[in-house]
Amino acid sequence: MARDYAGVREGPCPVLIREGDAWRCGLTIAPHRYVVGLQSKPFADAALAPMFAEMLGIGRGCDAEI
Repeated sequence: MARDYAGVREGPCPVLIREGDAWRCGLTIAPHRYVVGLQSKPFADAALAPMFAEMLGIGRGCDAEI
């Protein structure tokens, strides 16, 4: 998603942010900081953050195998 929405083409994901002991996707917290063209539009977060959370499946359980 960082490639599609934040203009990231290579390297580590700059949208991945640390909050305490957890890592979270910045697109689900403050998308206006990362989505190209929205840096001056924080009001967009209310609509976009839930959309990105849905796209990532946040809250539907973990798909990682340990």
